Amino acid sequence: MEDIDGSDKLKTETTEDLKEILQSLKGKAERKYGLPNRVLVGMNEGEAIILGEKEELLTYGAGGGCNIVAIEGRVQDEPFGILTHYDPIAIRLNVFKIHELAKKLGGKKSVREARAEIFARGEWVKKKGEWTMTPEDRAELKKLSAAVKRNFGKKTSLKISLFDEEVEVEGGAALPNTVIVNIDPETPPDRRILTGFKTLPYQATLV
Repeated sequence: MEDIDGSDKLKTETTEDLKEILQSLKGKAERKYGLPNRVLVGMNEGEAIILGEKEELLTYGAGGGCNIVAIEGRVQDEPFGILTHYDPIAIRLNVFKIHELAKKLGGKKSVREARAEIFARGEWVKKKGEWTMTPEDRAELKKLSAAVKRNFGKKTSLKISLFDEEVEVEGGAALPNTVIVNIDPETPPDRRILTGFKTLPYQATLV
């Protein structure tokens, strides 16, 4: 059928333009954040590494309501790291990616000493005269928490960190809008998942 209004051509051109824009952004990110031992994780992506040629995962552009899941631990006695970064509307893709990456590592039976941290957007709510930060979307957070426990085991240490949609940078942060997972064995455990912005812990049990 003849394309009378040129919509097919417009669709193709728009797709190609978007690809060029994304490639340009990725190129800029590589120049800003790229290191030989680092894997960059873009928006709506997830990656897993085992210690070897690569020892660090980094995602940039944190904020704006995105959900980021960072996991580190050991598999077959080797350190591993996982990092996912997804838009809230892609929650199902984020959950699937966590499952896919866990399977790539051999599943929860192969994983030991896993520690996870979920970074999610929060909102300020006044309760009994005091302002506290709570998850903006508790159901979303519950799905991510369940995905971590289901794929890495119920004993996985899970921390939930909330941030304001307008990300507040930590003083002196070298990489202010990033989340980093570093699996170098010489890195202290409390420094293996790092952010350059302020977060508040959320204590409620979700799973």
